[in-house]
Formats: sequence, structure tokens, C-alpha cells
Amino acid sequence: MLKQIAKLLVWRFKPKIIAITGSAGKTSTKEAIYAVLSSRSGKNIFRVRKSSGNLNNELGIPLTIIEDWTDAELKLVSSGQPAGEKLVQKLFFWIKAALRGLLYFLFLNKNKYPEILILEYGADRPGDIRYLSEIAKPQIGIITTIGEIPVHVEFFSDPEAVAKEKGKLMESLTANGFAILNFDNEIVMKLKERTRARIISFGFGEGADVKISSLENHFEFNESTDEYEKYFGVSFKIENGGSFVPVVLKNTFGKAQAYAVAVSACVGLIFDLNLVEIAEALSNNYKIAKGRMNLLKGINNSYIIDDCYNASPISVKEALQTLSDLKAKRKIAVL
Repeated sequence: MLKQIAKLLVWRFKPKIIAITGSAGKTSTKEAIYAVLSSRSGKNIFRVRKSSGNLNNELGIPLTIIEDWTDAELKLVSSGQPAGEKLVQKLFFWIKAALRGLLYFLFLNKNKYPEILILEYGADRPGDIRYLSEIAKPQIGIITTIGEIPVHVEFFSDPEAVAKEKGKLMESLTANGFAILNFDNEIVMKLKERTRARIISFGFGEGADVKISSLENHFEFNESTDEYEKYFGVSFKIENGGSFVPVVLKNTFGKAQAYAVAVSACVGLIFDLNLVEIAEALSNNYKIAKGRMNLLKGINNSYIIDDCYNASPISVKEALQTLSDLKAKRKIAVL
């Protein structure tokens, strides 16, 4: 029922759908895109909604289309909530979600509904992407990366099987749409052959439409004072069409954040923003998702890099590489 209600809302309000999939980096990419599109100044400000948490499945996508729910409401129906508890509250929530969606379809003013929906499309098993695309057919499809080891090994035998599923997102795009692909990932770039949409690539490699360069992690230990410097974070440049802007993200590290920012730049360019506007929006509004390379203060002049979100092999490898690159008197990895 929620699927049909969500489809009705998309049909009536016709929001632009931005769909993100990939083996890693979906949530950070979503947050970066939201920071860029939700902060445009002037009369043409966009009304934007993003999926909360990891609402990226057959229930989460319709819920996001219907409403911007509170954390308390979402916690009630999250995977962390035991199945046998709060059954009455859960029932009332699902009834409320369905009724609210129907009321919005019948009575909500079109100017009150988001112009843009930023959605994560999870693919736990074959068929998921097609199902989600039937609910909300995207105009912009993004594939962040596909790892050499499948994330859901119980359902996908190899990277080619994952790519085949992710490719369903590319196939759903029309000739007027945009496919944003990771230039550095050979498996991802092969998917350009499966779409009619216009291709925009991002990455560190020469030839990427939006190129990342000069990445540097700042985590310096001053041996003369036996203290860490006050500035922690990652800096890099984003280049497009001969122009570039510097980007600085504090209290986080690694290439994953640079990739997320590069994707948000691709999306910003599609919506006629320039690189300066994109960089300013990121600087002012980008909030690093929890559990994704967040820097926390520890005891005894120590620091903890929190990358504990349910990880894929590709993200674990990247985290270890980032830790290896950082300069410190002592480094400990806890897996």
C-alpha cells in the first residue's frame, strides 16, 4: 500500500528524483548533495528532502516520499527496534504514514512539497533496484563505487553480479537524465554503455569531468610541544572545465569524503550552480554522517577516528589506508 501511495505522490508533485547507489559512500554522498542543493541563496531556493538514516529499501523509500519523519518516529520502525516490542505503536505509525500520504495526495498544495528528493537505493539482492525505480523513477542516477568483493555475499556472487544490479539504475534513466559515475572505478564506468542518459564522471583520474586533486589529510603532531596541531581535516581541489575551487572539511579524513563532495559538485553543476557556490554551500552546511571517519577527542592527548558504521570491504580498506597516511606517534586500528 505504501508503494502505491508513494507512486501517487511522485506522479502528482513531480519532484526531481536523485537516486544514489553503490557499495560504499551512499550516505556521505547524500549529505553532500543535500548541503549543496538546500542552501542556494536568492529567489530560486530549492525545496529539498533527503532520506533519513539508511531508509533505502522498499519501506524506507516510500516513507521518505511521504514525509520528513522525526528521529523518534523512525527509531520506532528501524531495524534496531526489536520485532516483538511496541507493536501497537508500530501499527499506529504505519496507519499514520498511509493516511498522511493519502491526505497529502488529495489536499497538499504543490508549493509545499519538495522540488527535489535525494534517495538512497539499497541493493541487498537482485531485483531491488528495479523495484525501487518503479516507486520513484530518477532523473539523476549516481553510482558511488563497486568493490572487488561484493557487500552482500549471500546474494551476489561477484562484482559483475553487483554491477548488473546497479546497472538497473542506469537503465531506468531517460535520454534527458544524467548518470553520474565514478571515473576511478572500471566496473562502474562500464555501466555507461547501459544508459541513454548524459554521462558525468567524477574522480582523481585525468579525464574525469569533475576532477579531485591535491588531497591532503591534516593531522600533524608537533614533537616540540608534544601536542597535536589544532587543525584536523582533509583538503583538496575540485576542478571542472578549467576552473577549480579549494575545499576544506574539518574533523574528517580520507578519499571517501572527497568523492562525496565531487558527486555533489556534479549535481550542483546540473542545477546551474557554479563551483564557488558549491564550495561555499559545502563549507557552511555539509555535516559529516555519523560513523564515517569522524574525529573524536580521546583521553591522554589521543584521538579516535570513528568509522564504525556497518562497513563494506572497500570502505575498511580505505579507512586503513587513511590511517596509514596520517602522521602520529602511535596508531591503533580496531576492527
